[in-house]
Amino acid sequence: MTADLSRAWGATAVFDKPVEMRNGYAVLGPRTLESVWSDLLSDLMPATIAPVKRMTRSEAEKWLFAPQAGRLRRPSTFMTDYRKHEDIIRVLIAGRDSGLWKLDTRLRQYKTFEDAYRNENLRWIKFGYKDEIDSAIKVIDAEQNTKKWRNWLRLQNAYEAFRVPIDYTRSIPQTIILPPPGTWADSTAWSRASALSLSGVRVNFQVAKIKLFRPWLDFDFLIDNPDLFVGDNRNREAIVSDGVQPSAINFPSGSASAMVDELILVKQIRFESDATTILNHPLRSYAYPEAVNILGYVVRTLPKLPP
Repeated sequence: MTADLSRAWGATAVFDKPVEMRNGYAVLGPRTLESVWSDLLSDLMPATIAPVKRMTRSEAEKWLFAPQAGRLRRPSTFMTDYRKHEDIIRVLIAGRDSGLWKLDTRLRQYKTFEDAYRNENLRWIKFGYKDEIDSAIKVIDAEQNTKKWRNWLRLQNAYEAFRVPIDYTRSIPQTIILPPPGTWADSTAWSRASALSLSGVRVNFQVAKIKLFRPWLDFDFLIDNPDLFVGDNRNREAIVSDGVQPSAINFPSGSASAMVDELILVKQIRFESDATTILNHPLRSYAYPEAVNILGYVVRTLPKLPP
């Protein structure tokens, strides 16, 4: 098993599940976020593209879509390559002023932004089918429902592009944990903290937040583009989130109304007293208080979706 597969599999198996409320406790549900997202993309796929003017329908679809097998239409390999190069340019532009583009492993060979931008644009044209895909998109943009198609293609392409292969026929989503678990103990993410119990006993510990990145899953884009839910392709019974504001007694429901966004870690738990009054303190429950332990999750809840 490769390192990428091992990391992705671990993150997907453990944390890529919607959060549900059961008996007053937030728990990870039985379904995976991947299955929810895959079904949602299938439901949101727009109706057939209207005939194009400057390019035949079959020509346009060959550039944009893979040969269709079943109900779900997938981006072509040309479109997938196009999006990968587009993402590199997006990273460059976003990190130009801050210099953060230099942290991207795909750009480490460049010393200046200008050099990177020029060469990566040339690579996009040569190996990312930029001119061909741009032309196909412009043709389709002239027709009705094209905005919906482009929005759907962006979501579907990310779902296909950010995956780790298991074998020749299977793959899993590439969920990234930063920093990775193997570096947690010595990570620079740790901060020293202190708390005072109700009985007046102080406990010292170190705490860290670990971020989960899911580049294949983009609910933010879906929320910002509600037109994808409009039309005859909408599954009106599929509620992603009912938008209920979480509280001590309420929790949103739906296929993916809440999900783990960050992990909260704790280590080196030390009480300044061994008084029996703190035997029931929550931080006393860890068998190995000096080691890295998961203290809790930061859970993100979605607004009403479909809106």
